[in-house]
Amino acid sequence: MCVTTFISKHLFLFFVVPQLVMVFYALTKIGLNECYADREAFKMDGIFALLNPYNWTLVISVLIIGLSCLRKKADGTLVFVVNTLNQFLNGYMFHRSIYYFVGCFKVFLNDKTCSVGNKKLNGISGHFFTAVYFMAIFIRLIKQVDFLPKTSSLVSFEIPRDKTSTFRDILFHMFRLDVTGKGLQKFVLYCLLLSYYFVCLATTCLTLFHGYHTPLQVIYGIFVGIISILVYAVFLWVPFKYRSFINLFLIVLAYSLFCIVSGYHMRFSYFYITGGVAVVLTGVQLLTEAHKNAE
Repeated sequence: MCVTTFISKHLFLFFVVPQLVMVFYALTKIGLNECYADREAFKMDGIFALLNPYNWTLVISVLIIGLSCLRKKADGTLVFVVNTLNQFLNGYMFHRSIYYFVGCFKVFLNDKTCSVGNKKLNGISGHFFTAVYFMAIFIRLIKQVDFLPKTSSLVSFEIPRDKTSTFRDILFHMFRLDVTGKGLQKFVLYCLLLSYYFVCLATTCLTLFHGYHTPLQVIYGIFVGIISILVYAVFLWVPFKYRSFINLFLIVLAYSLFCIVSGYHMRFSYFYITGGVAVVLTGVQLLTEAHKNAE
């Protein structure tokens, strides 16, 4: 087995282990519950904010999502696959629901260490949690690029048959990357994912060593990220036609619970709109599929 194949099959592990090494190093220097540095001393303002790797993770994420939604047919025509976008929206909404549930748990931890002025609940690292979770989501998106729609139009609403029938298969689709596929699109996506890998590691490194979180808060963040992926894998067992509706219910429930527990003033969240878009896309996909089957 060549090195590339070995790394790709254990990509998620190669992503998490360096983060644990960073945490262990910081832990030996400052212990579990101390900040490595004063976060205010490393604040990036103005044009220097462009150098913040966190901003680059957003750019790379958008590129991965956009390119994953495109397919090139034999005649050279580009097709936009709505299902891929909908899959991401469902993954994103699930993340936001977990994020609010985690926010509730932060209230019980009542750990404000390393926050600005030690005034904000900071008990679980959102940066580490998000980085770990979306690494798995993007691996899954890229592995779905092999699906080629049969439509002759520029937009495809087709729903591919899900071949991942077991929990183990679903996890493999989020933890392991297959680099045997050929083509420019896959090559660019692999490069983007590799860029995401290194930029995320840089972001998490700055998060820890610039004093945004204690080692314990980071450990919690990594743990929540892994647990969230496992829970999302269970969620993917839900039939496709119900996922967006369940997600919309979850985000309303999680946000409402967060506001009640934290005392935060409840207001309209734009995540409701994102959930609504996913519901509409699902409805259009199901109607298109039903119309095609009726022909």
